[in-house]
Amino acid sequence: MKMKHALLCVSLFSIVIMLSPACTMNSQSVNLPVQPRTSTLKQKVIIAADSIQLQVQSFRKKNYKRPVYVSVYTQSEYSAIVGNQNSDIPQSQKDLYDRILRLEGLLRPSQDYYSSYDSTMASGTAGFYVPGTDSLYVILADTATGLAYEDSLTIFHEFVHALQDQYFNLLAIDTTINNAPSDQYWASDCVIEGEAVLLESYYGYKLSNGAWPTTATPIVGELNLEQIETDAYLDSLHQAGEPMLVNMPLNWEYYSVAPRFINAIAGMNWSIIDNTIFPAMPLRMLEVLHPSEYSASNEYWLDAGNLETAIVDSGVIEDEDELGELLSDAMFREWDFSAYSSIPYGMMADNIIAYRDMHVDSLRMVWNTYWTDSTAGASFFANYAALVNKKRGIQLPPPVDSGAIAVVNDTVNNIYIEQGGSYVFTIENYSKPSLNNLIANCRTVKPTLLSSLAKARAGTNHVYPRINKHKSPGRHLPPLPPRGGIGVLRHRV
Repeated sequence: MKMKHALLCVSLFSIVIMLSPACTMNSQSVNLPVQPRTSTLKQKVIIAADSIQLQVQSFRKKNYKRPVYVSVYTQSEYSAIVGNQNSDIPQSQKDLYDRILRLEGLLRPSQDYYSSYDSTMASGTAGFYVPGTDSLYVILADTATGLAYEDSLTIFHEFVHALQDQYFNLLAIDTTINNAPSDQYWASDCVIEGEAVLLESYYGYKLSNGAWPTTATPIVGELNLEQIETDAYLDSLHQAGEPMLVNMPLNWEYYSVAPRFINAIAGMNWSIIDNTIFPAMPLRMLEVLHPSEYSASNEYWLDAGNLETAIVDSGVIEDEDELGELLSDAMFREWDFSAYSSIPYGMMADNIIAYRDMHVDSLRMVWNTYWTDSTAGASFFANYAALVNKKRGIQLPPPVDSGAIAVVNDTVNNIYIEQGGSYVFTIENYSKPSLNNLIANCRTVKPTLLSSLAKARAGTNHVYPRINKHKSPGRHLPPLPPRGGIGVLRHRV
């Protein structure tokens, strides 16, 4: 990922220190020169990091296999490095992805994904760990004269990632999930970040109270409060015009949803994290948002092979993905649906395709969804039609219900939405000659149960029926900073 290389190649602002056990850097380490340990602040970072690493090891009851290296940046130094991390992406490609996200309803017409993402990352990152390097980075405030409480939490958080990497190979996991559907990407990343945030919360309790908590009760209370505060913060960003697509998944992952999932499954029994969760990571955000679904063995994926073939016969697929419950939540929240979190609940699987005709620039989309039952399907059908009215600034005609299926067909704006029991699909910006063929092929899209793959695997669970050859970086790219420490965002300080 380009952002990784940009950071690793810059040495002007780096202070690299090697933590115990002492030895020379190996080939996987960050190749940055060691600077003199002269300033008081540098000494404080060295002493604190060394101590914090030992506390992670003791509390987690796992020893580090290799030394871990720490680099320190000020906020302005870091911002200068990552201020435009997407500069290597052609503007035409950025424009295309923004058009796709607007068509799908994940962005409003005035919003730009890349500028919003760069702004969030440059100003909101307090630290990060780079998988495969045994190296973490701490971002201090420009005015810092010592380690603040939040800086100590950041260091603890990133040392948890270092421990994960040495036992579970985060580089291999990241490589896989960056090529996986977005729903799986976020579900898997919530495991990695969820553990780090949860353990960080325990450390915060220790810093405030002088001892580790003996039960999870105070931590759960803190996470519940964080959920309330995070949602209020997201509302303020939304009112300022910032896209939910950029802010909601990150903030939910770092402040509430992900650590609550880890706590719900493992409690304070860390062996469950090692022996159950990491070996069998959730494949759906449905499982993370509703932990009882994690052991239900009812993960599905939608086989859209016939539909893909029908599209590429006369067109070009620009993006194919699975949004899942989390990004569907973000979509409905972007368009001010108060029930944004309940509308997508019950989505078992989905497949969304953005494409264009071979010689026409107009983007088109098809989104197939599968629901727990017809009631959930009917709710989504009605609410999504209302969302289309908002995102397109139109008024769709009322649905026609034949009993077996319900249909909205706007022949003026070329929008078709159909519900048949547990299945709902939408075809938008369609060309009229292709509509009947697309409808017929959408009706062939069926769910395949993943339970035989999902929970009975040896090794880390990242087997998936297919890596989507059409997938663009629309949903979670540009890549998140490697294990970015959004857990201590400056706006929360």
